[in-house]
Amino acid sequence: MIVDAADDLNRSAANAILKILEEPPKNAMFLLVSHAPGRLLPTIRSRCLPLRLRPLSANDLAAALSALGVSAGEQDTQRMASLANGSVSEALKLLNYGGLEIIDTYDAALKGEPAAARLVMHKLADALAKRENETVFNFLLGHIDGDIKARARNAALSGDLVVADKLALLSARIAGDVIEAEAYNLDRRQLTLDLLSRLRSALGLQAVAG
Repeated sequence: MIVDAADDLNRSAANAILKILEEPPKNAMFLLVSHAPGRLLPTIRSRCLPLRLRPLSANDLAAALSALGVSAGEQDTQRMASLANGSVSEALKLLNYGGLEIIDTYDAALKGEPAAARLVMHKLADALAKRENETVFNFLLGHIDGDIKARARNAALSGDLVVADKLALLSARIAGDVIEAEAYNLDRRQLTLDLLSRLRSALGLQAVAG
């Protein structure tokens, strides 16, 4: 049995799992995936053996993809390895779902002048609004979240606490907006345009109207 992620268990569910772990069935194995083991009940941790999983190296990631019958050019493979952060699922999104092109378009939307950025943003938003592109849409949301957090961390390390604080607040607000959009099935196109415009503004670039 795989519990993914055990961090999300409420008190009742955690106690139920604990009871099973105290008297597990024969020939059974339980894998409790935890991103923050400190949040688990101490009694659960005491009954588990830790198995630390780390991101795959570039060579191991390439080998895993090869075993799945997925191949890419040498240049794409190297870039994919750095962007996937050792995750096979992220690498598959980059190679099979157009993730690399999405990231290129995202970068162009942030770097371009307002007129050019507006065209790029609308092109990206139109593509992601299609129902069949839900996987790519979620990939972009994850990439935006990771990019903002990385920029905030770099700003803090360089001593620019004002920018770091602004980006940290933006990350929290965007997370809330995404949850609200999913709950009420709001328009993906407008959400994409809004997120990109707000990020441009936070980076000191001229915002682009939707």
